[in-house]
Amino acid sequence: MRDFYYQNSYDIVAYTYKADLICPACILDALPDAWEVDKVEASDIETALHIIAEAQDVDYDNETTYDSGEFPKVVFRDQVEDGDVCGECFGKFEDSAYRTKPQPRVRGRHI
Repeated sequence: MRDFYYQNSYDIVAYTYKADLICPACILDALPDAWEVDKVEASDIETALHIIAEAQDVDYDNETTYDSGEFPKVVFRDQVEDGDVCGECFGKFEDSAYRTKPQPRVRGRHI
């Protein structure tokens, strides 16, 4: 695994949603309608978020058309500080760029 300091500045390491930073492993659990994505084969978090956004009539590809209180917006590596943590699991963002596959879920929580 690459060292945290050598990740690309454009790697997605978090999402901002409802005034909080949330890691990719937790973002689907933070969304109220995320269970709809379980009905499809989403290959990664971004695909899952596109599916949910489309169902909610959110233009996910144009972040200027919606507020982060309504739907998550991406946060790139160069936008977080080294001490920032996920608002859901309180994990650091060091490895979150590599956790972009949907996590196994039990009762709405990733395991």
